Amino acid sequence: MRRLKDEKGVTLINALVAALILFLGLLAVGGLFLTAVISTYAAQRMVIANTVAEDKMEEFRTLGYDSLQTLITVGETSGSDTVQGVIRQWNLTLLPNGVIQVQVTVTYRGARPGTRRSVAFVSYISRHG
Repeated sequence: MRRLKDEKGVTLINALVAALILFLGLLAVGGLFLTAVISTYAAQRMVIANTVAEDKMEEFRTLGYDSLQTLITVGETSGSDTVQGVIRQWNLTLLPNGVIQVQVTVTYRGARPGTRRSVAFVSYISRHG
């Protein structure tokens, strides 16, 4: 078979190289997509954890100093519950200066299997605001 000088076309090698480059590009885009999905999931879980912690903290702030002091006096200084799939724990501590320390910690499932993350909020409530 004779080849002409002006013959145009794509050889099998050219087609395979092009296919390989296309495959590698699609693989990279797929990896970016997976990273975006994992990051979005992690961000959603973090927002839920923060919201749940803030809700409990606001509940304590709304109770006010006297009600919190009563809870501490009767021994109800800690507790936990599960809200929206996250574990929420709280502690009330009467400090020596009379200020009440409120700590709320929320533990939630991380983006990767088997991982756990926590977020903690601490607030101080005094008799005079």
